[in-house]
Amino acid sequence: MSNNVENFPFEQELTLNNSSNPLTIYTTSLSLIKQNDKIIECRLTHSIRLELYQRIEREKLFNLKTEVRAPMNGGNFLPERDIQIETTLQPDLIPSFFIRKSFHRTRNC
Repeated sequence: MSNNVENFPFEQELTLNNSSNPLTIYTTSLSLIKQNDKIIECRLTHSIRLELYQRIEREKLFNLKTEVRAPMNGGNFLPERDIQIETTLQPDLIPSFFIRKSFHRTRNC
């Protein structure tokens, strides 16, 4: 079985409410990975400022734990540039994400 990847621009803010301090994060793109016309994975690319990245790192959000993230080459982040991170929704969360966002491609969820 081969996977099919569909990429979409998705430029909007998402607010994540997994704590007492909600996180608003700017999302730039959405990738849907399908197998047999069924969505099996959803990846979101986010563009964030250094301050927000530091909060994500401090609170260990998005599983950005030092021991599991990709190594950083070349030193520190530049504070004036946005940082891009890619997150993957757990498969059981994909349908609820599309229902909440009213995304027009929900037929295959």
